[in-house]
Amino acid sequence: MSEAAKKRLFTIQAKLLEAQKEIQHVEKSSRNPMGFDYTSIDSMVRAARQVLHNNGLVLSCKGWSITSNLDGRRVMSGKFELVHPESGGIEVYETEIPYPAEGRAEDKQYLGRQSSALKYLLRDLLMLPMLDNNEICAEVDKPEPKKAAKKSTRKVPAKDQAKQELLDAVSEKFEVKGKAAIDKTMGILKQLELPVDGSATEDHLREALAHVKGIG
Repeated sequence: MSEAAKKRLFTIQAKLLEAQKEIQHVEKSSRNPMGFDYTSIDSMVRAARQVLHNNGLVLSCKGWSITSNLDGRRVMSGKFELVHPESGGIEVYETEIPYPAEGRAEDKQYLGRQSSALKYLLRDLLMLPMLDNNEICAEVDKPEPKKAAKKSTRKVPAKDQAKQELLDAVSEKFEVKGKAAIDKTMGILKQLELPVDGSATEDHLREALAHVKGIG
């Protein structure tokens, strides 16, 4: 590496350090269906963009791709560039996140995975505190805009029903309740390599439920 290249690298890293010092943390301004506060993607992007720009840095996305890894599981990969225009310094970052084969409509799933991947990248880039198990951090399925009220009984969504059944099964099997039950459920989802960021589908939750019921 030339001296000029080293200088550009040190400059961009020094600017990133200042951004990390400035941001410190991002408020948990949203609440997920399980009742826990979490940092939304909108809050993360606003906070990150502010401190990066304050220090003369620009983060841009260069593209997304969906591929299969060696285990046959689909993953979404994103490529980003962190640029310090004044010095010409550039650093390239790549982020990867599981991409379920089934679930929500393709467009919602695609955007949801992008949001989760970007959030993890910003968290790591700015060295923000790690998320605890109770923070189901990605954008959870948001309710559809309310339509004109109809005089009919609304059924509980299948995914919500599966989620409750899974929590009940974990509580009964492991004799835990409340936060402990949620922590245990998150651990089981991770063990099965299923989404733990709000993008889990009904099928994912049913798979975890079958696993719990099959534990001797």
